[in-house]
Amino acid sequence: MFRPILVILHIGLSGPFLTTASDARCCMPDIWDGVLVETGGTYNHNKDLAKVYESNIMMSSDATNKRQAWTETVNVQPSGATTKLKIIKDFKEMLQYTITDGKCTIAKLATPFPGMCIPGKSSHLGNSVVGGRIATDIWWWSDVAGQKNTSVRVSATTTAIDVCVPLTEVITTVALPVTTLTFLSYYNVTLGNRDPSVYLPPKYCPPPSQYQYSSKAESRLVSAMTSFFRDN
Repeated sequence: MFRPILVILHIGLSGPFLTTASDARCCMPDIWDGVLVETGGTYNHNKDLAKVYESNIMMSSDATNKRQAWTETVNVQPSGATTKLKIIKDFKEMLQYTITDGKCTIAKLATPFPGMCIPGKSSHLGNSVVGGRIATDIWWWSDVAGQKNTSVRVSATTTAIDVCVPLTEVITTVALPVTTLTFLSYYNVTLGNRDPSVYLPPKYCPPPSQYQYSSKAESRLVSAMTSFFRDN
């Protein structure tokens, strides 16, 4: 079973907001920046093999222009390997640019711009208070993006106009023989994009006509965003 947990905050925001899900309980802002810290691990029951990784992500999202971009540093244990990369997703052209070590590859995206809402089908599990003053709601839902083996638990803050700001997300995937656990924390989520140029691929990237189709085009961070940042 795939079980994500997400925390979302109710705070006062203003600006354009995502309205794609008519039955949504609340949605992220249309345009935002944020820092995501991800810690996760996998365990292969057959091989008795475990891996743990840590990732720091600088995320930008623009639903108005249907694009996302992030830079990410991933450290994997026990190997100690560190990877730095940048991902740019252009959902108008359905292309993903992956930039690492001064190299750029292009792949075809398989899915449209993700809905970023707490779905109406979610169950409200209760409330909590963060820092003694920030009210949060905890939500749970299953069958994420058509995946029957997925479920989500979300704790979030919402504004008076139903805008969500995520705090944490926990995703547990049991697809034997492999079990995966991912924990995400969201920091400094702000309205707008401080630097819109983050969506521009480097000049040394090949022309879009030279893309390579890949089912893995939705590369890393997919695990982090399976629940909240995809159509539900």
